[in-house]
Order: sequence, then C-alpha cells, then structure tokens
Amino acid sequence: MPTDVNLFGIHQKLKEKNARVVLNLDEIELSFINSQDKIELENLFKSIAWSTESFTPNSLSLKSEIQGVRLFDHIDSLLDRISVDDELLPNYNLFVFDVDGYYLHYNHQSAEVLTNSPLPRTKFLIQHFTQYKGLLDIYLENEGLLYEIKRSSASGSEFVVLSKGERKLVSSIYYKIIDKRIFLDDNINIPLDEFRTKMISEEWLACYNETICQFMEAQISQRRTFSNLFNNFNYLLNLTGQNFQLYILKFSFDKIRKQFKTEKNTYFDNLNAAQDKISSQIISVPISLGATIFSFYQFNSSPLILTIIYIAIFIYSLFIGFVVFMNLYDIQKIASDANEEEKNFRNHYPDLLNELKKDFAYMKNKRVRVRVLAWAIIVALVITLISLTVFLLNYQQVGQETIHFIRKI
Repeated sequence: MPTDVNLFGIHQKLKEKNARVVLNLDEIELSFINSQDKIELENLFKSIAWSTESFTPNSLSLKSEIQGVRLFDHIDSLLDRISVDDELLPNYNLFVFDVDGYYLHYNHQSAEVLTNSPLPRTKFLIQHFTQYKGLLDIYLENEGLLYEIKRSSASGSEFVVLSKGERKLVSSIYYKIIDKRIFLDDNINIPLDEFRTKMISEEWLACYNETICQFMEAQISQRRTFSNLFNNFNYLLNLTGQNFQLYILKFSFDKIRKQFKTEKNTYFDNLNAAQDKISSQIISVPISLGATIFSFYQFNSSPLILTIIYIAIFIYSLFIGFVVFMNLYDIQKIASDANEEEKNFRNHYPDLLNELKKDFAYMKNKRVRVRVLAWAIIVALVITLISLTVFLLNYQQVGQETIHFIRKI
C-alpha cells in the first residue's frame, strides 16, 4: 500500500513540474509541459508499483483507486462523490491533489485529515461537508415537519418554512447540495442525533420552526440560505431550547394541567371502582362466615349437610378470591399507566413535574391502600376456610362436648 510519504512526494513532484491533474471517470490523467517530465514521473510510479498508461508523449494516466486509496484531482470532485456515495468515507483513504493549491489526505480508520495548507478550514472540509449533508438529508426526509413544501425558483431550490405560532411567519431557505459557504475556519460539531430525538416533540418542533423563521426574516435575502442555517445551527438549537421552555410555561401549562387532570380523574374513577369492588368483598366475607356458622348450628346433627355447606362455602371463597385477584390485576394496569405518565412528564416536562409530585404521590399511596385491602380479603378467606376445615374434621367431638355442657346447665 502506498504510504503518505509516497503520496506527499508525488504531489510535490507534480507541483514542481506544473503538471495538470484531471479526474476522468475512474482514471487520473496527468499532463506535462514536456515529455522528459512525463518520463520522470512515469519511472517514479513504476518504482512504487503503480501501473500507468500512456497515450501521448506528454501525458499519462493511472487508476483513480490504487490499493485502497481513492485519488481526486480537486476538492470539488471529492465533494461530488461524497454527496452520492455514503460508502466512500468509511472504507477508503482519500487523497486530493488540489485544494486551493495544496493537498489533502484523509485516513478512513482514524478520520484524520493531513494537509500542507496554511488555512485552518482545509482540515475541517470533510467534517463540515458530511455534517452539512447529514443535516440537509434530515430536512429532505421530513417534508411537512421541517418545511411545508420544496420548490425550485430563479435562485435555486428552496424550502418554504411555516411558523404555526402566534405570528404565523413564512420564510424561504435556499439550499444547494454542495455549498462552499459552510467551510469556516472553526470546527463545527452538529448534534444530528440530538436534533432527530427532539423532533419527536410536536411542541419543540413548532418552537424550532418559529425560531428558524424569525432568524431568516432578520437576514438579508442573500443570507437566507441553508448554509447560513448550518453555520448557526448550534446557536439556533440553543435558542429553540430557550423558546421551548418559555412556550411550556406560557402556552402549554394550562393545556397540560387540564389533560393531566382529565387523566387523573379517570385514574381515580378506576381506582375507586376497584376499591368499591374490594370493599364489597370485605363486607361479604363476615356475612358468609356468619351464614356458615348459623348453618352449622342449624344442621349440626347432619354431617352430610355440613359437608355440602362447606363445599359451597369453599367454592364461593374461590370465586371471591378470583375476583379480588382480577381487581389486583386492574390496579396493576392502572399503576403502570400512571407510572408511564409520570415518566413522560419527567422526560419532557421536568419543571411541570415538580408541581405535580404531590398528586402522583397521593395516587401511589391510594394504590397501596387498595392493595392492602385486597390482600386482607385473601388472608381472611384463607383463615375462614382453615377454621371451617378444622371444625368439620372435629365435628363429632365438638358436638359431644356441647351436649355435655348443656346437660350440666
């Protein structure tokens, strides 16, 4: 594989010979002032095992891809290829012979850029362009969210952005697939993943579009461009965050509270219904127990009748237990919905959650009380069944002791 020294040395030689470098499809064509320069470079290529072809005395050509390195004549050729080939940067080292008269070398494994250019922006060219392309792709994929329509005009392609807030602003953003105005001297790190995540919130997206419209309306017509949006994207993202917090406090607070109040009322209605069911079961337990004792007293001379009554009470107790477990399941489902709602508030409206903590705590405490009542029913049923079982097993002995006690009186 050719080393950086080979590439850098070749670039220096070509510059010394005033050679013309042109990318033609998958070949690099080199044209020299005289044949002697051409022969010298041809011998250099052979010494590093680069195959060449010669069609004229003063020119030669070589493949644009050599042992994992993609060669480009000019930065424009590289940007054109990156814009349509997503596999280029992750899989190839790149070498550009002319970036404003200097070279550029890109290592795909480390994403490091080497250049002899004194301009700081040269080192950030690839990073800036890939982030610009990423942001532009997000826009192109989200018609109806980030812009209303896309159209062509005398100035080129444009996004028409509509702010649906109080001011109802409309703004145009002109864009190009390749726009060299994005190449600045400072390194720019655009949080594209964060942007995609925040776009899920309709309220945040409305604030973002309004911020963009206001920003574009403040620019002169020549600066209402996507490259200007890109260069100021971090500032606009922070400004959107501030506007979103104001929006939450000023506009959506009452709406959220009303929505939460409705859901909370539904939650309490369900919780109270479950509690009423369980309370009725609690009342039925002592009634059933009393009826059982009375039946045992009325039919104490008939073990068969007592056994039948015992079986009936056992089946009835199983039914009560099943109903209680169903209510416990309903309460668990209600609790899951309430916890999910609390999680949504924590993720999207943390400031509002602070004011609703008491409501959530009260709901949680009420769930605990209902669960305690439910388990109390189950315990009471188990104790009742155990007591009746013991009584039935010792029926003959109990009967005899009772008759003996009555005779003494």
